[in-house]
Amino acid sequence: MKPSPAGDWTLPIAYRREPGMEEAVLAELNTTWNGTFYSGPFATGNVTFPTFNALPEVNAVAVDFWPTEPTSLTETIAAVDVANWESITSRISFALDLDTQRNFTLFLPPSDALASALSLKDDDLTAFVSAHLVPSRVLLSLETQDFSTVSDKALSASATWVKVGSTNATITSRDILTNGGVLQLIDRSLA
Repeated sequence: MKPSPAGDWTLPIAYRREPGMEEAVLAELNTTWNGTFYSGPFATGNVTFPTFNALPEVNAVAVDFWPTEPTSLTETIAAVDVANWESITSRISFALDLDTQRNFTLFLPPSDALASALSLKDDDLTAFVSAHLVPSRVLLSLETQDFSTVSDKALSASATWVKVGSTNATITSRDILTNGGVLQLIDRSLA
């Protein structure tokens, strides 16, 4: 079984049927599942479900495909209809490199904030993107979590809001997986 398309972290409930995989293996997954989440957002240790319906709020399902295979950051941003990201990546190379990097979270403001950022000088534009980027995968929860941005600013976030310094933004869409990280959509710039 491959744990993910990129092969670098596992999804806790999705399995891919590989050539030669026995039906008995899938049947066993329906009754007992022991999985260790190795890195990234699922680094929580060993998890055991004694039966398929062990937790009422969790359904473990064996599937033979990825329900929605994560795509690159650029493709994901285009799919959520946020304009001006490609104009930014054409000016600062490390933003373009995010398509091939692993373990990052981008708190992406709306198109109008990105359009305003395009008027910045290259160094200021780099600082703008760095203020929205966390160098690890961040899946948001109801509890407040604290992180540091690439520009070494303190960032606090929950499932509904994010704050850098005295600037707050509302999370408009959260935990969008890309093939290398996580995208969090926010309603305004953090820089």
